[in-house]
Amino acid sequence: MSYATFTPRESASRDVLSARGVLPLRGPWAWEIEIDAMPAETPARDAPATLAIGGRLFDGYVRDVAPWQGRERLILEAGVAGMRADVEAQGFESVLLSELVSRVVS
Repeated sequence: MSYATFTPRESASRDVLSARGVLPLRGPWAWEIEIDAMPAETPARDAPATLAIGGRLFDGYVRDVAPWQGRERLILEAGVAGMRADVEAQGFESVLLSELVSRVVS
């Protein structure tokens, strides 16, 4: 039994061999994860997934994936929706924070 598991959506969970997280006070978190899996068993880039570690669940998406030493290394980044909405630069003299967030999240 592993202390951490990685579960891609609609797929079997995998034991995590190694995990290193970046949990900033502000901004998106990210985890570098190493799993024992063959390339065919590895989730595709941009696939939603969940990391369960230390009694917490981190829902995100797979940003990068690459084979390494017979295992698979991947980066799980914050945001089930991907946090990838492109927002063009706009000039505001005054704006509510909720307006800015709604433009990015939608």
